[in-house]
Amino acid sequence: MKVFKPIYYSSLAILIVLFLIFTAVDFYGVNAKGNIDTAQAYNHVKNILDEAPTRDIYLDNEYHQRAVDYITDTALGAGLNLTEINTYSNDEGETLTSGTVSKAAYSVMETKLNSEDINNWYAEQGVQDRYVATAEVKLTNIIVYIPSKDEAGKDVSELNSDAIMYIAHYDSKSYSQSANNLAIVGAMLESIKELKELKNNANSLLFVFADGGEHNALGAYAFREKYKGFNDVYSRVKAAFAFDSLGSGGALTLIQANENSSKLASKWAQVNKKAFSASVGQAFGLFEDRVFDYNIFQDKPALSFANIDNPTAENMAIDNLDNLNSKLLSQTGAVIIRTANSLASYDLNKLSKGSQSINFSYLGGTINYSGITSYVLASLLLVLAGVVFVINQKKKSFSILDALKGSIVQILALLITFILSIGVYYAV
Repeated sequence: MKVFKPIYYSSLAILIVLFLIFTAVDFYGVNAKGNIDTAQAYNHVKNILDEAPTRDIYLDNEYHQRAVDYITDTALGAGLNLTEINTYSNDEGETLTSGTVSKAAYSVMETKLNSEDINNWYAEQGVQDRYVATAEVKLTNIIVYIPSKDEAGKDVSELNSDAIMYIAHYDSKSYSQSANNLAIVGAMLESIKELKELKNNANSLLFVFADGGEHNALGAYAFREKYKGFNDVYSRVKAAFAFDSLGSGGALTLIQANENSSKLASKWAQVNKKAFSASVGQAFGLFEDRVFDYNIFQDKPALSFANIDNPTAENMAIDNLDNLNSKLLSQTGAVIIRTANSLASYDLNKLSKGSQSINFSYLGGTINYSGITSYVLASLLLVLAGVVFVINQKKKSFSILDALKGSIVQILALLITFILSIGVYYAV
């Protein structure tokens, strides 16, 4: 026995490490590739930075406009041959569209938020005591619409399909290039290229390149409140995915899920079987002082993704092309392409019956379940523990202390693999 124990537990530890490596690391090295042209996505980042190294909504007017021009004229128009839909504003300051949607098309939303608008947004997010609203801010959102199979050739007023929405922001602070946010923008552009000819899709796809993300998601809020284009498309959104970068390293991670998202998280996990997810940050309120584009989705099933390694690079001068997290290109593309194909003809109304979800990664697998499951499991565990305790008090069949000692190996195995999972996140 003295010889067996060291061999057994050493072998067990080695197997655990190998299992972790072969089930987790392969996603980051292989599985996320092949969905989009990452080289071209990288070129989008480089080209935008050449034209607009910073894109602050308050301080970089010229650079900011150059970024808009690149995304609309160069990438979407000339590059992807998308049609620009006519956009206009009504007396209420809402943005509308007119024309026929024969294929994938885009719209440019130029709008303003005044101090009352901004204060309303801050109050909704519970941050009115932390931020001071400016008098007025100009914002430019870029919206891409890929119609369903039944909508091609219709007037915008006739569009009525359920929509799947993807959102990321392209702006920056005046003192940072925010290259890693642009990596997500580049991935979205290349995802549109892959999906713009989508066939037999019952649902439409909506991509929003939002402005003002670095200033508490002002562009996303303006889009939700004031964009009525493509026949009030936001009202038709039934599933949403938001992307952000919170550092210059690490894998793309599911970090937040709202109260209606459990079924959507399950659909995402089915097509992204090996990916990082962690709702612990949301559970412990680690993002309470942040306002993300994701925050606009209060009544719609929505998931929020970000990379969270090297957070000191966020909004700093070192968030540049030299420190670009290339994994964001392939992994963002993987999430978009896989979820779009999975949900393209899915009955999105089924997602609305979801609840708050708990998400985490273990050994490379993505595990998610509704919040109520936690209470059920906890209740069952307490009942089972009570039964064991009562029976043992009567039978004296085993020592509770010895049983606890015997569980140490299992506890250590879980702890070690959890720590190694975190290590893999920061290493890959």
